[in-house]
Amino acid sequence: MNVEELKTIAQLSAFLNRSQPVAFQVAGDKDAGYRWIEYYLSRFGVST
Repeated sequence: MNVEELKTIAQLSAFLNRSQPVAFQVAGDKDAGYRWIEYYLSRFGVST
């Protein structure tokens, strides 16, 4: 499953709990990392 396919917190939780390792790519800089986090929080309806 691609992270772009996740639409709910339950799907995100199931994705993270899979038995296979998940590879994360480090953002180029701190600001890019914060933008990435803000994007996904807003996507799941979490207020920043």
